[in-house]
Amino acid sequence: MNEILALFEKTIALKRNDYLQLKGNIDTNIYYVVSGSLRIYVLDDNEEQIIRFGYENDFIVCIDSFLTSETTDFYIQAIKQTFVKVIPKKNLTAFLNLSETNKLIWNKVLEDLIL
Repeated sequence: MNEILALFEKTIALKRNDYLQLKGNIDTNIYYVVSGSLRIYVLDDNEEQIIRFGYENDFIVCIDSFLTSETTDFYIQAIKQTFVKVIPKKNLTAFLNLSETNKLIWNKVLEDLIL
């Protein structure tokens, strides 16, 4: 359990309509939603296309930037007051290298993100 708690670097508080992330930024963090809700969307011809919602106990991520370490096409915005815990990629990588069990946990998280 201490290994999991060590993943979290800080907590971010967002007010309704605040942005956690904007298109064009590089973001290699994963966020754990403690409370509140967020939406991930892209702009397509100036029209918002919602990709996913994140609710309490969900993980949320700019998956394109997380995987490539390049700029994201996504916006992440709070729908209401939200608190998220930040997991930097370096912390996750260290956690995964500790054991095969940790890699299985990560695979489950990835499945949840994709589905």
